[in-house]
Amino acid sequence: MGQPSCLMEKSIISKLPEIVQKEVLYPSVKDKVFGMAERKKISLKLIAAFQMSFPKLEGVVYENGLNPTSVAISEFGAYLRTFPYHLTGEEILEAYRMASRGELKDFLGNTIELYPNLKTAQAGKILMAYQDFKCENQQHTLGMQKLKKLIKPEQKRSVEEAKAEKRRNWEALTKAVKENKPCNHAFLFYDLVLKKGGLRKFISDPIAQKIVIKKKMYAILTEEKLKVKSAMFNKFEINRLADYFRDDKELLDSTVKHSFERLQAMATTLVKNDLVYNWIKKELKKNEPRNEKPD
Repeated sequence: MGQPSCLMEKSIISKLPEIVQKEVLYPSVKDKVFGMAERKKISLKLIAAFQMSFPKLEGVVYENGLNPTSVAISEFGAYLRTFPYHLTGEEILEAYRMASRGELKDFLGNTIELYPNLKTAQAGKILMAYQDFKCENQQHTLGMQKLKKLIKPEQKRSVEEAKAEKRRNWEALTKAVKENKPCNHAFLFYDLVLKKGGLRKFISDPIAQKIVIKKKMYAILTEEKLKVKSAMFNKFEINRLADYFRDDKELLDSTVKHSFERLQAMATTLVKNDLVYNWIKKELKKNEPRNEKPD
């Protein structure tokens, strides 16, 4: 998340859970300005904290004045820069501390072992496990919700204002349907359509739901892959997800589990949008006045 605004007092941040403080009080190791310094700093901290040593490999020539430690730091830093999620140096240090205490588990429930090195294979397991830990940690969830409210307090709307906004959205939706134009907020009326008895066939068929959502997920991924730079997923995520969709027997890479869930949520919303739009289209057509033949 990076450093908070200078207007945000540290006294307020200090009241948040420690797991949130580690995320918001320090720059991400992927930060464009501070990232390089943070990556080097955390590498040196890990080396000191876990007494890591990097002996020279026999027969290997280290050029440009580099030594085994410098090479390890460089490789580790490059990995952190391409890691799918934004983590701060303090979060990475905490992840390694937790691994050293046997507190991190992989997606199969196996305890992750810590070895005194900076190898990227080990780093991937530790950092993904920490990311999973954050997502499932109630203190983190509640802390982030509290922080969002502090940064941007919710403005309470009156019942009349809420009804007026809903009416405007409905009018805009029906107008778009009549004019055969797209509308990206049709999904807001999904529950309303269900209450009116619509989409019964679809909601009673879980297999159909799964097929439609999977197709939509693939369509979204294909569209994002064609972009020069996707705002939704990085190249690593796109390639791993594409591998999964390309082959039905391919197992989902654990490193993109959260990316998959995000893609699934996006697809579900778009499917709901399509369903509501098409349902309204049929209803409007049914209610159109029929042109009677002249006598």
